[in-house]
Amino acid sequence: MPENVDFANDLVPAPWKRLFANEDWLIHRIVVQSTYAMVVIVLLAHALVWFWKPWLQ
Repeated sequence: MPENVDFANDLVPAPWKRLFANEDWLIHRIVVQSTYAMVVIVLLAHALVWFWKPWLQ
């Protein structure tokens, strides 16, 4: 095994290695996943309110 192999960015996909280090990538992943979760919760909440009391009839 070569001695000069850099494993600092082993979690970062190849196209993004120039922009992110591992720590940055983990924070980015948390932010993106939290945003997806928030969108799902918001859509579910809006659907439930729409079924309860529709607007724009």
